[in-house]
Amino acid sequence: MTLITNNASCSDCGQLIAGSSETLEEPKPCTQCGGTRRTFGVSIQETVVARDGYRVTNRRAGAKKPHIDDRAGPSFSHSLGTLVHLERIIDRENDRYFERVTNYDSGAVIHHNEEPLSQHFDHGSAKPERQTDGGIPTPSEPPKQD
Repeated sequence: MTLITNNASCSDCGQLIAGSSETLEEPKPCTQCGGTRRTFGVSIQETVVARDGYRVTNRRAGAKKPHIDDRAGPSFSHSLGTLVHLERIIDRENDRYFERVTNYDSGAVIHHNEEPLSQHFDHGSAKPERQTDGGIPTPSEPPKQD
């Protein structure tokens, strides 16, 4: 949120001048000292929110994939168009998949999934590739009938 404040004061005595929108050509005399010199101040306040996260992976010697992948932190939700908090644990050793997506602003859980990793397929990069070459139907395309 941005907060902007403007003020004007007498340059001679520091008295705040009411109606600080007066023009520079015809300033009214200060009610306290009669001075006509003004000091104009502008204050801008901006709120910044920092979000942090972590990722821990553990890989056995010679293994391609880590046997544990634990992460939590901000992630951009394309469907919502905003940052959300993502928690994900992929535990190959204990056959566990856990994922929870939470709205930062409201704290509401947007998505929750907890299941054996062996049953977690056809998601994300594990989706089967869609083939459109040579008239082979894709999963979302019904077979053609001649």
